[in-house]
Amino acid sequence: MIAASTDAASRPRRERVAAAVLAGGLGMRIGEDKANVLLAGSTLASRAVASLRQAGLDPFIVTKADRPVEIAGVKVLVEPDHPRHPLAGVAAAIRSAGERSVIVLACDLPLLPAAYFTWLAEHDGGTIVPCPGGEPQPLAGRYSPGDLEAIESALERHAPARQAAAGLGATFASDEQLLQFGDPAVIFTNVNTLEDLLKAEDFLERG
Repeated sequence: MIAASTDAASRPRRERVAAAVLAGGLGMRIGEDKANVLLAGSTLASRAVASLRQAGLDPFIVTKADRPVEIAGVKVLVEPDHPRHPLAGVAAAIRSAGERSVIVLACDLPLLPAAYFTWLAEHDGGTIVPCPGGEPQPLAGRYSPGDLEAIESALERHAPARQAAAGLGATFASDEQLLQFGDPAVIFTNVNTLEDLLKAEDFLERG
């Protein structure tokens, strides 16, 4: 098992990793622009940025032109209007990262702690995708530059994001590995609806 580390010697490694907040989702089920939904007084996008910064990373935001997000001091990358696909933001983030690996975080996964992203940044094995409950969660993982071709192919086929992630030859992080950061069923709470938002608020209140 790869353990999380906060040792100062690991900082140069983290500096070689890019980080992107994915904020271009339509938010149809929650009824508004998802990135700007408030959770405990902060927008989902700003919570994602804060978690990545706490991990020693310098995140940028990837979004669509019709889903503007503004956070002071954070660069914004506008991805192409099409396709509308969860992996479109991942592909844009990989392109922007150049020769660096990139950690991506969908803004609708607001409960993941900074220690998880530190762990991803220090991971030596290239691409890593978490699998809470045995299901790949490709929008909170680490990608290598060499993944771009496969992801672009998946976009052309309109392949489901989880199916595409399974075809990357990634390291998949099991619940056993993820437990060091908290209960995977809690920290990977996905905020898609108002009910999900209330659930996330409840988890935060309970600590």
